[in-house]
Formats: sequence, structure tokens, C-alpha cells
Amino acid sequence: NNGTCDLTGVVITEDIPTVTTVDGDEVPAFTVVTMDPSPTDQTGEMLVWAIGDLLAGESSAMTITVVFDEPAADGTIVVNTVCVVAEEIEDEICASATVEIGDFAGRHIGGPGFWCNQIRFAIEGRHNARFTLEELEAWLVEINETSLMFPELWDTESLESVQDLLCRPSQAETVADRLSRHLLTLWFNIVSERIDPELTFDGLCAGTAPLPGDADSEMTIAELVAAAEADILAGAEDEILNFWAEVIDFVNNATIGACGPFEPLRSRNRRAAS
Repeated sequence: NNGTCDLTGVVITEDIPTVTTVDGDEVPAFTVVTMDPSPTDQTGEMLVWAIGDLLAGESSAMTITVVFDEPAADGTIVVNTVCVVAEEIEDEICASATVEIGDFAGRHIGGPGFWCNQIRFAIEGRHNARFTLEELEAWLVEINETSLMFPELWDTESLESVQDLLCRPSQAETVADRLSRHLLTLWFNIVSERIDPELTFDGLCAGTAPLPGDADSEMTIAELVAAAEADILAGAEDEILNFWAEVIDFVNNATIGACGPFEPLRSRNRRAAS
């Protein structure tokens, strides 16, 4: 609230945009992975947060993490709009972000949100699933047979249990839980051959998560997995486990290919006049 008067009955809404598939169906442009805080209400493709009072100079923030499902990286434009109303505001105030979903140099490896959605899409039999259930189940068997800690410390016997671990980051009770989510994601990237375990960090193009400054850039992905699993099994301190989580997050969010400005989504923001 940048104004000089207090606001009452503040309500914020977001309409999840839709796109048209190759079959002519209107589907949500993205899947919401996490929301903080959870919306007060959700009707169809509309998210609603009833904020209540907002004093002059105060602010309220909602964070939404999404994964774009449709369409393919073909330059399609998606417009995402958020609006706010209050008793003291005559007309709602809206702001929009225009996002062009385009291809970019290099191949994105894949973070927890990517694998969360791909497993969910395959289980639900959705048309935008990149992998079959048979592929995912075979990769899970390979992970459980190769890893030193899965499924001993976390339930990864089924795709449903894996989906639960990957899709609910807010339920991670310990640093080890958080690290295990990133580590399981990295395992899927390895067994699906989205990344070569002998590749070193300096062979990756940095994405949205930076490489910690004290990380060894010549460390291989295989060495990273071995070190992280060994420290989890040894009950290492949270500071060490947090370090491995940050390193693995860098790897999962990196790209392989020509390094340059990392711009998988080119956003142009415009603010509505109030």
C-alpha cells in the first residue's frame, strides 16, 4: 500500500492464463507447483487471497512457483494478470506480465518441479507427459539399486511416493529432507541421461541457481552424488548438508550447451495505471 490511507477488505486475484493445444483444447498455460501462502479460495482458474486490512506503507506478498506445460517452446505469448480490490478503491487495479515461451541456447537439465510434473503427468496419462510410466518406473528401479540411501532413508519404492517427495517441498522437516529432494531430482537427471555423471561443474552453464563460491568447479556429478549421500548417511551438520543442497540445486537448474545470458523466459512487465 503505497498510498497515504489505510485499506480494508483487500482481495488479490490471479487468473491462471490458458493456451490452445495442437488439438484445439484450452488448457492452463502452467501448473502451480507451490504457493506461499496458500490462496483463501480457488475457483476454476482463479486464485483468490483475502488479505483484509493493509495499512498505509505496509505490504503483503504471495509467491507462486509454476512450471510451463503448454505449449512447446514455440514463441507463444502468455499474459499473466494479478488484480487487487479494496473498499477504498473505486476500480480494481491490475498488473500483467507478458512472457514469451521461447527456445534458447543449451538444454535445461531439470529441477524438482520438472520431475514432479513429469511423474504426475505420466501417472494421470496426460498428453504433455514427456516420459512413459515404463520409462519412469525403470529409472526408479535403477536409482533404488544404485543409490546408497534411496530407498533406505526415504520411501521411493513407487512413483506415487516419489511424486509426494518431489512435489511437496514445504513438508521437508529437516535439512536432510530438503537435500534428499534435490538429490533424488539429480538421480533422475542422471539415469534418464539428461546429464552425464562424469561432467564437471565448469562444463555447465549457470541457470537460476548460482554455484556456491567455495565449490570445486572440477568436481564431477558422480563425485557430487557420492559426497552428498555419504554426508547424509554420516549425519553431517546442517551447514554441510545445506552446502550440498545448494550445489545440487545449481546442477539441476543449469543448462548444457553454449553459455550465454540465461534467458529461457524473456519477461516484459507493464503496470496498470491506477
